[in-house]
Amino acid sequence: MKFVIISGNPKTSGLCRSITDEIIRGAKESDANVQEISTNDMTYCRVCGDGWGTCLKENKCSFGDDGFTTAQETLRQADAVAIVTPVYWAEVTESLKNFLDRFRRCEQSVFANLIIDSKKLELDDTFDFACNRCGVCCRDRDDIVITPHDAFNITKNLNLPSREFFEKYCEIHQGYNSKLPVVTLRPGDYRKSCRFLSKSGCSIHKLKPSVCKIYPLGRAIDANGDHSKILYFLQDTQCYKGSHSQTIREWLGSFDILREESIFIEYSSWLIDICKTLEEYGVFSNRSSESMKNSVYTALVHVMYLDYDWEKDFLSQFRANTQKLASIFEQAAILTALEQGGDTVVIAPQSESGV
Repeated sequence: MKFVIISGNPKTSGLCRSITDEIIRGAKESDANVQEISTNDMTYCRVCGDGWGTCLKENKCSFGDDGFTTAQETLRQADAVAIVTPVYWAEVTESLKNFLDRFRRCEQSVFANLIIDSKKLELDDTFDFACNRCGVCCRDRDDIVITPHDAFNITKNLNLPSREFFEKYCEIHQGYNSKLPVVTLRPGDYRKSCRFLSKSGCSIHKLKPSVCKIYPLGRAIDANGDHSKILYFLQDTQCYKGSHSQTIREWLGSFDILREESIFIEYSSWLIDICKTLEEYGVFSNRSSESMKNSVYTALVHVMYLDYDWEKDFLSQFRANTQKLASIFEQAAILTALEQGGDTVVIAPQSESGV
């Protein structure tokens, strides 16, 4: 058994040191392999680049040679971990908090994949759930995401112009990491309820967003692996679960979700590729002007959500729209280089996806 102690204690004596020594003694008596990590000699997170560095892309810290990289690997191999720290003003020590922040940044995608893997379900797996139309999942929500396909279906079937739909019912945010437009339903004033929630339930039940259709399930694709397979998982929920058992296939079939899997896969794969492309072109980097960032962001809003004809197929239009971005990014790269006053213009390479 490998037992690791993370010590945020700046002192070499005192109560915390005594506690640490007792933990080590007890662990060794149980024949455990004990290793102590002190956070006091490590540097602080420098928030590389535009807020994220190799911690996001490669799950490692760019300045890990201060002992952090070794500590990170040690913790990955640990069977048990104890954290020892003094408490100052209801907080752990500065060095420990910094270490945990750096570790969280480097491990967040790893943990996310582990959580999904632990809850992953196949189409013929069963789960217990029965909706009693209580409306709990429709209240206190400001996180109901609208995909481009959701918006297309809702506006088309309600005969509601896209701009009117977004202005009346939605909020558009810029993703903190992706920099892409993220559209969510704007909650109502009473208990932050969904604006489509009526006394009899969802007023657009057959058209509601895909995240609502598949609830309490969630879905994802592996950003670092096979993009062609959807991973379904059961979300943690306080809803009434009931005693009704059904397969994932049966639950998704009630809204014909399985027929839309190809759209979800293509859209999710495009999101992964476009994030890489944005980074390659440096469109939202510090070297781009604010006007350039705003122009590209506006183009993304149009490509993803606005430029659609209800009389035509969604997926073919989405593909055509995304192809427009290649020339937009090239122009952005050229203008960014010119704004920097260089003698030569270097155009960023095309992404592997060709977007």
